[in-house]
Amino acid sequence: MWATLRSRYLHLSATTLPSSSLTNGSWKLGFSGLNQTFSSSTVERISNELLSLQEVEKVLSDVRADDVAVVPVGNQCDWADFMVIATGRSPWHVKNIAQALIYKVKQKQKGAKRMVLPSVQGQETGKWIVVDSGRVIVHALDENARAYYNLENLWIAKSAQKEPVEELTKAFVKVRRINNSKKPAQGVRAKRVEQASSEAAQEVEAPVAIVTGASRGIGKAVALALGKAGCKVLVNYVRSSKEAEAVSKEIESYGGQAVTFGGDVLKEANVDAMIKTALDAWGTVDILVNNAGITRDTLLMRMTKLQWQEVIDVNLTGAFLCTQAAAKVMMKKRKGKIINISSVAGLVGNLGQANYSAAKAGVIGLTKTVAREYASRNINVNAVAPGFIATDMTSKLGGDIEKRILTTIPFGRYGQPAEVAGLVEFLALNPASNYITGQVFTIDGGMVM
Repeated sequence: MWATLRSRYLHLSATTLPSSSLTNGSWKLGFSGLNQTFSSSTVERISNELLSLQEVEKVLSDVRADDVAVVPVGNQCDWADFMVIATGRSPWHVKNIAQALIYKVKQKQKGAKRMVLPSVQGQETGKWIVVDSGRVIVHALDENARAYYNLENLWIAKSAQKEPVEELTKAFVKVRRINNSKKPAQGVRAKRVEQASSEAAQEVEAPVAIVTGASRGIGKAVALALGKAGCKVLVNYVRSSKEAEAVSKEIESYGGQAVTFGGDVLKEANVDAMIKTALDAWGTVDILVNNAGITRDTLLMRMTKLQWQEVIDVNLTGAFLCTQAAAKVMMKKRKGKIINISSVAGLVGNLGQANYSAAKAGVIGLTKTVAREYASRNINVNAVAPGFIATDMTSKLGGDIEKRILTTIPFGRYGQPAEVAGLVEFLALNPASNYITGQVFTIDGGMVM
């Protein structure tokens, strides 16, 4: 990365006119490989069409980039005002950061006859990517690369030491010309770049996640969290098609990919069709979140067999069918993450929820058994047991009932769907979760200790 960045610095330092004569002259924008010259008025227009610092920071927040640092470098270099440094949790997350920035530029220039897109340059394995957005340069790196390159100190330094640029031949490079031309670059180096780009894209391919019951509540929060983190997400719903489409569009607004699938998970044909939809769209399934669930609350003495069976079918049998279908795909590649949304009701029971508590206790038993059966295939299976979470269900409780509930919660408040989603995201994506399986994680504000 040093070679890449410093070669650009040295090239532009040698060719750029002093700032005092900038209004009458011309200068170079983008990486030295672009080799294009623009007038100062064109530079100003391009800067306006690309992203401002505030827009960059908003995108990085949306995609949950870690440890974002903004380094003013106006005194150290002539081509940018800020260097923004952000950490991705994995190579595909680093790639998703770059994709989200480019998507934002496209949105900003929607309807324009010609788009001015940033140039993107990155290391072949996806450990770092640099997005050149005019006056703001974004460096996205994984944790190891960030620690190694120590970019904060590099850009604060007032001079750059010349280094060989052989590293460029190993980089994957996407150069967007000012006229958005798709004409390939010329020469042998372009062939190397094209080949490296293809290899890098395959290596950092984003995980594919299926989230059932994802149109609202906890499921919606999980789908959005995984989408922001870079996953390709299938958003499952039963009746809330408009809400599901809204979730899908929000994921796409972050630069991610999403599809919706309407179908009740208690029907085996629907589950098979859902898995096929994911396979047709993206070729695999990496993550399954069994979240779909319903309630039919009433005291046991008043509960009908239909009320009992409906809850068991959706909450437990649905999780069984989805797990069975997704595991067939995961077994072939010897890798996968399954997260089942249970409930504290499955651990300690709850008045008026004999059916729901039994189903959620069954989900915990299912989780532990499947974890044992598929551990040899490197498939992690865990359960998350939320307490009272602020969703449509809790919003219907009366004031007196709510007060009684809150007295049982040491934190004295409901949990938020985003808090549950954060735990699911950890179990699905964080490498630190790779040695965790067969566990039940309560997230309940201290209700069950």
